Order: sequence, then C-alpha cells, then structure tokens
Amino acid sequence: MRNGKCVIKNYPCSNYMAHLLSWMIAEDLSLDDILEKPFYHPTLEEGLRTAFKHARRQLE
Repeated sequence: MRNGKCVIKNYPCSNYMAHLLSWMIAEDLSLDDILEKPFYHPTLEEGLRTAFKHARRQLE
C-alpha cells in the first residue's frame, strides 16, 4: 500500500493476481474455501496464500 492505494499494478503478474482475487470474490469464497484450492510452488500466489492463512487465524 502506498498512500492508501494498492500498488500491485507495478508487478508483472498483476493482471493475473487481480483475476484470481476477482474470481474469489465473484464466487463468494470463504477463506477456508480459498485455502482448499491448490497453490503452486514457488509462486507469488504462495504469498497470497500466506496472507489468507494469517487472515483466517485473526478471524478465529
């Protein structure tokens, strides 16, 4: 975040990440649903998976 705005657009895979996030939102997936999906190694998505795991822990 920079000045309260997401700066993911600076990453080469930002369109792909935006697609993943919008797909998760459109499907109304819970954190548990998301974390049941495969995350491939090593990828930027693993960082997203870690963030979802932290979010789930905070909600418990």
